Amino acid sequence: MTLRFIYIDWDGPYSFEELDELDDRSSDYGIYQVYGNHPLYGEEVLLYLGTTDEGTFAHKLRSEREYWEAEPEFHPLSLYVGRLAGLSTPSGEVWAQEIDLAARLLVYAHAPAFNGREVGANPDADLADLHIINWGNYRDLAPEVSGARWLYKFEDLPSYNIYGRHGESH
Repeated sequence: MTLRFIYIDWDGPYSFEELDELDDRSSDYGIYQVYGNHPLYGEEVLLYLGTTDEGTFAHKLRSEREYWEAEPEFHPLSLYVGRLAGLSTPSGEVWAQEIDLAARLLVYAHAPAFNGREVGANPDADLADLHIINWGNYRDLAPEVSGARWLYKFEDLPSYNIYGRHGESH
């Protein structure tokens, strides 16, 4: 098993009024979090994880702004953006693939209220060897998320025992 690491540097909070700050065509792509109030889950909770790999965060969030602002019971809303990080910037195709992989594992692990369809789907095997490291202001996300942990892919341990309880008396 070869682990694939994806590093994400999170920044925020932003409001929809501050979207112009997220329009750098060289780096403003990745994953974003939307926080707000939810009638069942409480105040300031993770509502949604989304992605953008073609348009910038500003472009994508402008297109969703009307949807989020039409639901006043979710307000106030705050946005956090996650930019992938590494030693060098990969090709656009690899960058988009990493955004997709990271988002799918984060959604599966954190189950945001408005990602219901993705949460209910069985995770793909391509997530099993993925390990995400969250840096910066990642809010309610876990600092590390492992595909092995969330997909329970431990074939090497088909049956295990608690240490000290292997049938031997002490």
